[in-house]
Amino acid sequence: MQRYAASKSSRITAWSTVSFAIMYIFLTIVIMVIGLIGFVVFPKMNGDLVFVNFVLEYLPIGIIGLVFGALIAAVMSTGSSILNTAAVIFSKDIYGGLINKNADDKSMLNWAQYATIFVGIAGVGVSLFIPSVMDLMLFGFKLWAPSILPPMVIALLWGGPAERKVSPHAAVPAIIAGLLVTILWLNILKEPFGIPAIVVGIITNLIVFTIVHKLTIHQVKEELTLSKGGL
Repeated sequence: MQRYAASKSSRITAWSTVSFAIMYIFLTIVIMVIGLIGFVVFPKMNGDLVFVNFVLEYLPIGIIGLVFGALIAAVMSTGSSILNTAAVIFSKDIYGGLINKNADDKSMLNWAQYATIFVGIAGVGVSLFIPSVMDLMLFGFKLWAPSILPPMVIALLWGGPAERKVSPHAAVPAIIAGLLVTILWLNILKEPFGIPAIVVGIITNLIVFTIVHKLTIHQVKEELTLSKGGL
């Protein structure tokens, strides 16, 4: 999303999205083929280590260094993007938007640095409790999809920001409700009746979003009308 928003025009963003989708098809095929070959060649090995062992076993020494350099660069790029995103969200939207709306640049920068340190330490802590990359990805998706995904898709597809077809007050309660219900259904109730927690969380998210949207959209439209009249 950061890279899409940084494009010079909507046309470039659209072509970037399509190009990435086409490239990702081939990338997924390559990853699946490596995984399937690894399942045959290293049947008793942890799936997270298959690619690394392929590199160590079948590539010459110089190429091994290049491959691991590329892996480190990819991990550092992803990690820096995540840390930067978290710091910006906290300093801009939470601290500057809710806690201290009159915060100056120095204060915002300080809180962005604090958020970066906190998220980095939290990430290390999570990796210690969930060492498997695949398990961590699946766990993250189980929490991300029923909390963040529905409001984001609705906001992107249901009118532009100037039209205010979607109430801005509906997202936060929906995200919290979807996240809490998912955690409750997954970890405490252990997915009764065989219903996946992600399904229950998404349904809860949409219900809460709809209710809050219906209750607040008229007020939002009135505020928008008054602001246009003032202009």
